[in-house]
Amino acid sequence: CCSGCCQDWCCDGCCQDWCCDGCCQDWCCDGCCQDWCCDGCCQDWCCDGCCQDWCCDGCCQDWCCDGCCQDWCCDGCCQDWCCDGCCQDWCCDGCCQDWCCDGCCQDWCCDGCCQDWCCDGCCQDWCCDGCCQDWCCDGCCQDWCCDGCCQDWCCDGCCQDWCCDGCCQDWCCDGCCQDWCCDGCCQDWCCDGCCQDWCC
Repeated sequence: CCSGCCQDWCCDGCCQDWCCDGCCQDWCCDGCCQDWCCDGCCQDWCCDGCCQDWCCDGCCQDWCCDGCCQDWCCDGCCQDWCCDGCCQDWCCDGCCQDWCCDGCCQDWCCDGCCQDWCCDGCCQDWCCDGCCQDWCCDGCCQDWCCDGCCQDWCCDGCCQDWCCDGCCQDWCCDGCCQDWCCDGCCQDWCCDGCCQDWCC
């Protein structure tokens, strides 16, 4: 029927794979939700509201899988509209972009990325694991911050006994006057101005 016609009255309500073959029109397969719909068309009307893994295959368009939150959405696309508001571990897999997992605070966010936008404001022990960057755990004051980093930005203003453990640096525990400061360091900057019996 209507072979090569590409008219909106072709196969009306038929939902057959031979409908509108190669036409790429918005009336093709209306409401059919079949994997042969719009094959290779990459149009925003393709599979509207279907949420199937064959929708928009390889299209990488912002209308793909709108509101679907499925692991097949935007596979390999690395675009800022991928998985918007989904907060799933398959979002932006391997993308390392600042829009990944925005506001999600999950341990799979930015895995292995080491970027300053990772886990912004999350204060979780999985933040920046092994990164040793000055933006890690900013303002968190947790014992997992900067573990093994020995950098002057570690634990800035925290005054906790886990700060700079084993570092023996002059920026350790600056102004803290605590008995755990510079433990075993024997340096002239230890406990500067403290006058305590545990100094040095």
